[in-house]
Amino acid sequence: MPHIRIVLSQFRPTKGEYAENVTRIGAVITQAAQLDPRPELVVFPETATSGYFVEGGVKELAVTAGTLARDLAAAYQGPPPAIDVVVGFYERFQNHIYNSALYVTLDKKKPAVRRCL
Repeated sequence: MPHIRIVLSQFRPTKGEYAENVTRIGAVITQAAQLDPRPELVVFPETATSGYFVEGGVKELAVTAGTLARDLAAAYQGPPPAIDVVVGFYERFQNHIYNSALYVTLDKKKPAVRRCL
């Protein structure tokens, strides 16, 4: 029976620093993509892009799924083929804020959002 290789990242984001955290996430994904055997999926914790306890800053730190996918693709410097990633973040969607998880396939051509929860 086939199995999937998963990397779970123990990641402590810098509170309130979206750009810094996305850069760090990109570096971890890049490192994971160079493992042998290579994982098919890299998973990050809840609110990895901003930190969990940001008090009143949630609204300012929330981004759309498309924005996060684009920013992760820019931060990822790994080799082909594509790699799947799950990242917890505060999502802005239809004028509401959600504590979401983005599932995205990072590819040098274009990131593909699979599902946002």
